Formats: sequence, C-alpha cells, structure tokens
Amino acid sequence: MKVSVYLIGATVFITKLNIQSFEAVENAFSKHGFEVVKPHDLFTEQEQRELTDDQQIKRRLNALANCDLALLIPGWDEDSFACAERSFANFRHIPLHSLLEGINAITQSHKKRP
Repeated sequence: MKVSVYLIGATVFITKLNIQSFEAVENAFSKHGFEVVKPHDLFTEQEQRELTDDQQIKRRLNALANCDLALLIPGWDEDSFACAERSFANFRHIPLHSLLEGINAITQSHKKRP
C-alpha cells in the first residue's frame, strides 16, 4: 500500500496557482512510490471559480484528513489556505514535514537499501 502525501503550499494570488512547484514535488515523490495529493487535483477549473472559500477549504481538509502525511512547500506560510491546512494537520496529528525533510527521508531510505 502506498503512503499518501498531501502537498501544502501557496496557491492564492500566484500565477497558475503555483502548479509548476506542486507538479515538480509530485513528480519527485511519485517516482519513489508515494501517492501524492495536491489541491489542484481536487477541483475543476469551473469549481475553482465558483466554489466559495468555505467550500474549497472543506474539500481540501477532507483530502488532507485521508492522507498519511503532509509536506510543506516553501512559501506555504504566505497563503491562508495553506496555513489552515497546516493547522488542521497539527490538530489531527498528521505528520508534517518540510520539503527538505521529505527529500532527505527519501534519500536516506535509498541509502539503506542493499
């Protein structure tokens, strides 16, 4: 069973919702067998325009609640949705790691393999 990772990062007021940063992290972790969940996958373009902030954060927190851990992408602390996701992860005791910690963990796990 794959470990599911929710990506927490800035999406508000950033060109194309910062999709390039999220996809780069997703590609790196997917290659190592993780199931990656990013906010962008939770909504259609129409839903992103039409749903209220409350509706969007509920969907995001529900997805986060179903993941094994969360990664904080640099700049997360400048985004209200990302701050709410981090607080929720702490409240629910979902392990949180910085992106660098996540990369180091992958690197270390590969060094331990024979």
